[in-house]
Amino acid sequence: MPQLVIFDDGRGDFGPMTDLRPAYDIRSGRLTTAERIAVAWQQPPAAFAVPAHLENVVAERSAVPVNALPDGDEFLLVNGRWTLPDASLEPDAGSVVVEAETGDVIAARLERADAQSLLDTGRRPASANAVSAESALLAARPWHVLRDVAEAIARDIRAADEAAAGAIPDSAAVMGD
Repeated sequence: MPQLVIFDDGRGDFGPMTDLRPAYDIRSGRLTTAERIAVAWQQPPAAFAVPAHLENVVAERSAVPVNALPDGDEFLLVNGRWTLPDASLEPDAGSVVVEAETGDVIAARLERADAQSLLDTGRRPASANAVSAESALLAARPWHVLRDVAEAIARDIRAADEAAAGAIPDSAAVMGD
């Protein structure tokens, strides 16, 4: 299983919402986008990649590497502007999913050298196979976050319900809510 790396490509224009935090730390429902990505892929991020001006701020709060890939050979890179991540769109090994209209990378499953190249340049490595997503999936403006918030809240509630489903042992008696 590839290690999850959430990246902020710096291409969104969110005004003051991203002056001191990356796009994936915007609360876009009950959860932040980073939390929703981790839930969708059922694994915590192994690293974050952010624009240089945010590196120190993020590194102070992060328990995982920032702007450096962790040890390993294969990585799943997910764009932090994808407010409604969908694990069913995970690219195959050596592939990149891009928005058809903008060409922005939505997600990529790459070996170390190509993953580092994508994070360094923000562009799809030439050796990676590109798959286009026909609809715009990445938020680029604050109103895109608002566009997705109803669905994001619904997903967040479903994820919380699923997580809590096994939390009450069968031997417990539950009365009321």
